[in-house]
Amino acid sequence: MSMYFSEKFKQLRNDKGLTQEQIAEIFHLSPKSVSRWETGANYPDIDTLLKLSSFFDITVDELLEAEKVAKDEKAKECSDEIMSLGGSGKIDEAIKVARKAIKDHPLNAELHGHLVGMLSMLDEGNTENTSEYRDEIIDLSIRMINTVDYKSSLPNRVQLVLSYVRWGMKEEAQKMLDTLPHSMWDTQTPYINLVKEEDEPHIANFIMGVMAMTHSSIDQFLDKMDFSIAQKIEKRKTKLQIIRLFNSLAGIEDIQALDRPSFAYENINIARLCCEIEDKESALDQIEEAIEHAKYWDEFNNSQEGFNVVTVTPRNLSWTLWEDELAKPCFDLIRNEERFKNCIKTLKSNSRELK
Repeated sequence: MSMYFSEKFKQLRNDKGLTQEQIAEIFHLSPKSVSRWETGANYPDIDTLLKLSSFFDITVDELLEAEKVAKDEKAKECSDEIMSLGGSGKIDEAIKVARKAIKDHPLNAELHGHLVGMLSMLDEGNTENTSEYRDEIIDLSIRMINTVDYKSSLPNRVQLVLSYVRWGMKEEAQKMLDTLPHSMWDTQTPYINLVKEEDEPHIANFIMGVMAMTHSSIDQFLDKMDFSIAQKIEKRKTKLQIIRLFNSLAGIEDIQALDRPSFAYENINIARLCCEIEDKESALDQIEEAIEHAKYWDEFNNSQEGFNVVTVTPRNLSWTLWEDELAKPCFDLIRNEERFKNCIKTLKSNSRELK
């Protein structure tokens, strides 16, 4: 039978013939802290767990055993709460819950990922390496990289690469980049269904994962290349077709299930480019299409209890398109057009805070 951490730790300490006071001295802790571990009143943090596992020459999983399993259900509840708060735009509250949850579940990669994700959202657009969230994002990511297996650590490694680049820390970004796989084709994932009878959700999730990678790669490609505005417009339209194709291949045919926010923002990007070349009609066509995506998404979002896009604001998609996107000076060219005014009216009528 598996034992809890308190029992396992006490057994390991006794096997080494050490007292609680001696353990406390070795790890620079108070004897009271060690005593509370053995009574189950407290729990070591992730750094101490790593040191203990090294000291006793066992893995962290072996050290925790049933303790890890016993906390899975509670961790899932915390995860759901964090995502619900984030989906309602209550990012600060979500971060507060996530920080507390990690203290209770120091090895839960999902909770760490939620916290890093929330902090990164607040930090998005910050190009200074003095970001108030920088040290915490780095610390959380490195902890997971040093704790979980390599495959599980990949999201943390990718997040660090993106954060380092945003902060202008190119050398650190390169070092972390070097730890990522060179090719996705040399992994087992694309071929699992050839050997095993994998279920459809697994295959669909893989297709959607490739789509997300393609989505990001296309954006980087378009940003780097010196295309004319007309070329950028055509390539962004092609990008929308590619995203639709991936959704179709993954079996996501329901119009409500499409990645509506991505489509809407891409339409806005194209509309902005159309304004640059003074193509008013095309710009208005794109904005009207974006509004349709926003209407569908907001209706779907409000109809699904507990389901919301994780966003830094409690405003829905219609509100952000109206207040954040279409208010930009680049749309002054068409601001007095009747079609544009009708678009704004539609967005305002559908704008509301997420519940």
